[in-house]
Amino acid sequence: MTTGSKNIILRCLRSIFRVTPVWMIFCAILFAAPLKATAIEPEPVFYETSVFVVVQGIGGAEIPAVINNDSAYLSITDIFNFLKIRNTASPHMDSIYGFFINENAPFLVDKKNNVIHYQDKIVPFE
Repeated sequence: MTTGSKNIILRCLRSIFRVTPVWMIFCAILFAAPLKATAIEPEPVFYETSVFVVVQGIGGAEIPAVINNDSAYLSITDIFNFLKIRNTASPHMDSIYGFFINENAPFLVDKKNNVIHYQDKIVPFE
């Protein structure tokens, strides 16, 4: 190898070593940084309507409902009123209490804590 070709090789190696840290930093940032694509999800669509509820031996009634996809959401107080179950909603509408048939069968539907108290039983719900 001649002196000229050695100089060319040395210059190439020096330039590679000068450029390499920049590429290494670029690659490290590119692969270490999580690429997060945040999509704006559309708000769910709810439709207000009413459904006709039929209970054998009691009859039927139209109850206001909110529909989302394949689910219908009914008001507990409206259902209890239709079934003639004595109930009272709390001022903040986060719980409903009352009794079933007689005062010895109290209940509490507590949305704040996601539980139903009926007599001496506690039933969790979502």
